Amino acid sequence: MNQKFVSLATACLIILTGCQSALMKMRSDNAAMEISIPQKEQYLYALNQQNQGLKQEGQSLSEQRKAIDAELDILSADFENLQNHNAKLHATTSAQKQQLQRIHAETATLQHRLANARKAPQHTQEDLKQKQKQIKDLSDEIQTRLKMGLN
Repeated sequence: MNQKFVSLATACLIILTGCQSALMKMRSDNAAMEISIPQKEQYLYALNQQNQGLKQEGQSLSEQRKAIDAELDILSADFENLQNHNAKLHATTSAQKQQLQRIHAETATLQHRLANARKAPQHTQEDLKQKQKQIKDLSDEIQTRLKMGLN
């Protein structure tokens, strides 16, 4: 019976040692997780801040796109006025006919530039700045031609 007791005690001791080792490992894992939680919270906070910044930038780009679309609509109306004005022009002499051909060619070029401005990308702030410059240049040119009454 003594030998059974020693064997049982040895087995219990081995089991207790294994449990203690497992418990120590669990404590170590728990401590590591407790340390990583604040780091993960900081990372999550940084991601949330970045997300807010991206949302604001997206909203700003969206508003700028709407403003550009409105400017393009106004520019299209001005261009239509220019085309209507040009349609009323008549030529009788050879020089007038050449000038009228030049006016129609320049109007076609303006129409092509207006179409390109509409198609220009609007993905980044730089795209929007470039598109606004195209629109302003076209608008200035069309307004000048309308004021001159020559095309």
